[in-house]
Amino acid sequence: MVAIDGTGVATFNKHRDSCLYKTSKNDVTTYHQNVLEAKLLTPSGLSLSMATEWISNEGKEEYQKQDCEREAYKRLAKKLKKQITHIINQLIETSQTIKVLINKTLKCTVKYLWKRLLSFLLENQIVEYEMDALVLKPFQIRLT
Repeated sequence: MVAIDGTGVATFNKHRDSCLYKTSKNDVTTYHQNVLEAKLLTPSGLSLSMATEWISNEGKEEYQKQDCEREAYKRLAKKLKKQITHIINQLIETSQTIKVLINKTLKCTVKYLWKRLLSFLLENQIVEYEMDALVLKPFQIRLT
């Protein structure tokens, strides 16, 4: 599950250009640094950060509307889509590589096992060569 939520990181009393700000009734301005976080939540409760988008007034004029979670989400969604697409492509490439490795390993294993079986059969005189072919020897069973 992915959780997305905004949170405050820091608060300042001094002016910061890119920070959001609030002015109280007493005409005191407080500056805030906020972020929008996308976290991957595991069943055990562990949360892993996937992407972060700063909520800031960078590039805004003095009387323009301040940035907000809704606008930050639009930017964050683009980042997530790009990251998730990249992860999916990596998984596909990895699974194809694993498939190739498994096929090669199986072929080598079968070839190796066949050679071992053949050498065992020859050593124990269960098979013999006749004109470039393997022939099973008839089993001689002794009843005592």
